[in-house]
Amino acid sequence: HAGTFGIGDCSGAVLFCLERKGYQMNSGLIGKIEKAKRYAQERSRIHFRGLRVDFDGENDGHEVSLDGETWRCSCDFFVGWGACAHTMALERILEGMLPRSTLLQQSAQAS
Repeated sequence: HAGTFGIGDCSGAVLFCLERKGYQMNSGLIGKIEKAKRYAQERSRIHFRGLRVDFDGENDGHEVSLDGETWRCSCDFFVGWGACAHTMALERILEGMLPRSTLLQQSAQAS
């Protein structure tokens, strides 16, 4: 097939989905998919230097970002404390993939 293939075109097993859609498999693509699976299991290989997300909080939506080693959040609590439920939730989700200094920075600001 010619054209593009988007992430949303398949769910679950990528190889099965590609075959079902009539894409021909080759050893290069199979190798890349296997490598991607291994990388996904080895989270310590991934290091975030920046991130920007919209976070749907219980009361309101917030923009949360990580720029280098500095967290920012648009919620009122973050302004006074330098940390909030939104940044701490992202730290848990991204555990092991953030610069260590981002965690230390927030601990120091909270004390």
